This record gives sequence, C-alpha cells and structure tokens, in this order.
Amino acid sequence: MKSTWIPSGYILVAGPANTGKSSLFNAITGSGSSPVNERPHTTWFPITGIYSTRGSQACFVDTPALEADTEADTRWASICDAVILVLDARRYTRDLELPFVKDFMLTVTGKPLLVALGHGDHLPVNLRAALALQASLEINCAGVVTVCPPMRVGVQKLRSMAMGTLPLRERLFPEGITTLNSGRFLASEAIRAVIGTVLAADISETTAVQIEEYSARNRKLYVRVNLVVARSSDKGTVIGRKGQTLTRIQQETESVLTELTGMPVQSEVWVKVREDWPGNRADLLEFGYAN
Repeated sequence: MKSTWIPSGYILVAGPANTGKSSLFNAITGSGSSPVNERPHTTWFPITGIYSTRGSQACFVDTPALEADTEADTRWASICDAVILVLDARRYTRDLELPFVKDFMLTVTGKPLLVALGHGDHLPVNLRAALALQASLEINCAGVVTVCPPMRVGVQKLRSMAMGTLPLRERLFPEGITTLNSGRFLASEAIRAVIGTVLAADISETTAVQIEEYSARNRKLYVRVNLVVARSSDKGTVIGRKGQTLTRIQQETESVLTELTGMPVQSEVWVKVREDWPGNRADLLEFGYAN
C-alpha cells in the first residue's frame, strides 16, 4: 500500500427540511457556503465544502432537503463514500417513519451511515448522550451524534467519525481548494437566501437570481444581479415603496457576499419581469432549475 494514501472521499449530508442540515454542513466544513434560513428548502442545489487535514480529506456535499414529492438524489448517493443523515432530535423517530426517509436509507444501503440529531440545544445537556445511545440502538448505522452547530456541540466528533469511514486513497484535491462550486454559483445561492428572508414566500419562490457580472478588481468584488420575477405585479413589491425593499436586498446582498468571500462588495441589483417563467422549460434551463 502506498504510504501517501489517506482516508479521502465524498460524504453526503442529507435530511428532511429544517433539521439544521445546512448549519451543520457549514460548521463541519468551516465555511459559510451553504445559505441558512428559517424557511424550509433553502438549499435547492448541491453545495460542496472540502475539509482537509494532514492525514485525511473529505468533500462534504450539502443537498436539497429530502421530501415527499421528489426522489432522493441517487446520483450523489451513488458517488459518495459515506452518508450523514440529519434528523431533528426532538422528533427523530417520526422523521424515520417518513416514507422518503425510508426510501433514502434504502438508497444508501451498504455505505457507512452516520446519524446527526440536529437542534440538540433544545434538549437538556444530561439527556443528549442518552438520546444518541437510544437512537443508535434503533437505527442500523455506524454511529449517532447529537449536534448543535451554533454552539459547536458534537460537530468535531461527527466530522472525525465521518472522515474515519472513508476509504484509503491518494488525496482527491490539491491544497487550497475549499469547494467544487464556482464563486458565481455560491453568490447566487446566497442572494437567493437573502430574497427568501426579505420577501414573502410566494414571491421569493418565483424569483430567479441571474448574475450578469461577478468580477474582482482593485481588491473589491463587483456583482451585478437581475432578480427575475414571474409576474408584473411582483416587480413593485420587490422594489418596495421608494425603493426601500430593493435597497434592503442590496445591502444584505453586499453583507453576505462580503462574509462569504472576505472581500468588500459593490453590487447593482435590478428587477426584471419574465411572465410565468417557472412554467417555461427554456426559462428553467436558463436559470439552472432543469437539466
């Protein structure tokens, strides 16, 4: 066996909506790449984060929430070497009974499976270990950890356990690589999370984010964004009275992108209308919602 081989591979992070999946992904990878929002279904597309040490390396993959009306992402499940299933600690037994969770667990049969019980801060400290032990007796998996990412509870333990399940191989990624996603893509996801916070759900869910410029010069990041709404009547709502709503979106966009990239950000945000774009396959393809 080559002496340069280390535990290295892909680890899928999956779970139902609002279990704290993206918060856990960010804590494990040490990044803020995956947008976090109190509303469900903040993650629409897979986001990657690479965590490296001298003796191991893993590419964690945050995926859209498992849900009843869509199939589990079997393509990612098939290429990943291990899986972290995130369940809500307050109702993990109910989560396990969801048909789409059962289907997902069948999809990853044969792969190392770890279970993270999210929202662990809602449990008394003296009950967290007991709950993890109880769950480990009920679930056929390699281990259960109760986690609370904002408090860093259980994150390091879970990461170490997950990376320890990876096969031995040469490093998959060179030093300095922290994600397989482009900066433009991560920016669009961050902006989409912003509008999900600022706008009502019925409008934000039918507003596409189209980045026309994403460039760095003079030590500053310049971003020009189109927010494409599906109804003419929504344009005024997004702009707001005297432009107040759009100004808030722009300010929060610059704030989150500065945090994401570590660079000062100057942005332009425009609102455009493309009637009923969610019902047009060509528009879905253009905005990246179909393939």
